Amino acid sequence: MIRFTLNGKIYGFEGPENTPLLWVLRDGAGLTGTKYSCGAGQCGYCQSGQIMAVAAMLRSLPSPTDKDIDRKHSNICRCGTYSRIRKAIHRAAELSREGSGDE
Repeated sequence: MIRFTLNGKIYGFEGPENTPLLWVLRDGAGLTGTKYSCGAGQCGYCQSGQIMAVAAMLRSLPSPTDKDIDRKHSNICRCGTYSRIRKAIHRAAELSREGSGDE
């Protein structure tokens, strides 16, 4: 078992020794604020801004097209994962519509 202290709290994790630290934090310790991001090594740099911009966009445009997203969503991602961001925006829009009963 791996035991560690984070922010003054002791955590334990049982699993394969080659488990990435991210999964130990998220799955083992339940610290879901730790994000995978794009996987390109720039982890989390743009996420907060991306999330806030998308939330604002979806309030006024609940079913955006790719063209809408390209025109309205201007946050810069250092990783250049815009196709994945666009896919996530479409998924967020879908989940939001399902939650509001608009589908």
